[in-house]
Amino acid sequence: MKISCRFFGLILFVLFINSCNKEDSTLPIIQTTYINNLTKTTVTSGGTIIDDGKTAILTRGVCWSTTDNPEISDSKTNDGSGIGTFTSYITGLVENTTYYVRAYATNNVGTAYGEEFKFTTYKTDAIIDIDDNLYNVVTIGTQVWMTENLKTTRYNNGDLIGTTTPFNKDISSELTPKYQWAYNDHESNVAVYGRLYSWYAITDSRKVCPPGWHVPSYDEMTTLATYLGGKTIAGGKLKEAGTRNWATPNTGATNETGFTALPVGLRHSVGIFEYFGQLGYLWCSTEYSLEYGNGRFMKYDETYFWDGGGLKGNGFSVRCLKN
Repeated sequence: MKISCRFFGLILFVLFINSCNKEDSTLPIIQTTYINNLTKTTVTSGGTIIDDGKTAILTRGVCWSTTDNPEISDSKTNDGSGIGTFTSYITGLVENTTYYVRAYATNNVGTAYGEEFKFTTYKTDAIIDIDDNLYNVVTIGTQVWMTENLKTTRYNNGDLIGTTTPFNKDISSELTPKYQWAYNDHESNVAVYGRLYSWYAITDSRKVCPPGWHVPSYDEMTTLATYLGGKTIAGGKLKEAGTRNWATPNTGATNETGFTALPVGLRHSVGIFEYFGQLGYLWCSTEYSLEYGNGRFMKYDETYFWDGGGLKGNGFSVRCLKN
């Protein structure tokens, strides 16, 4: 059977186009979703495929391991194909174990990976609040601290703490504002950074810390600083090491205590959120004056554990201390 020159030419054209398309194809571009819903043995992550590399995404998901830079040869999920955002559910983890996770996407060029995130599953003795949030704990000297900022939206009796509408509402004229906020109204920040609370909320008689725990007093914060060698160096020993969350250079940060202080910044009573990544403010339950509450803070470029109170309507983080 003869093949016409016209048909043969069409075949060559199609092959040429396919060859050009293949040469133009690249690896996908993908972002990893920060971990969420962490428990003793499970966690939620996922990713967003921004660019498919001019060729179809064949498989996508997350991969994880107990060492840096996990690949698809390690444990992984398979969460379908195509571009866009997807959610991955990781199960079967070991409690109190550190893992590394990153999203992946595979096309006919190869496999690309998103940013790597590190997380540690909770211990058997993890503390739970009224919203079912879990918190690991650490002993520093004679004190036992939560290693994460408080996340609850309710007092211990079940009453809502509530928030402002809009999230940046000016509350400076309110007499005893009792509120909580996710930083800049981004609920995705809460899993890692916790919530910000007004001083009136954290000193309410209904209590924000789980039973058996409390918001530390100024003297108890001083005990912590003294045990670590004084406030001039204590901040470095409390701050999470590295610059994943803290701004560069994160001076002197070793986290040798396991306290893992984070730079959540603050919310001013006038409604402005500020200093995320640079400063970590923690409320004390002790009153400084009629308008101000006591607190402590750490900076990205110093090792100090500063005295630093604020207006009682400001939003600061809370670290609970065992009774």
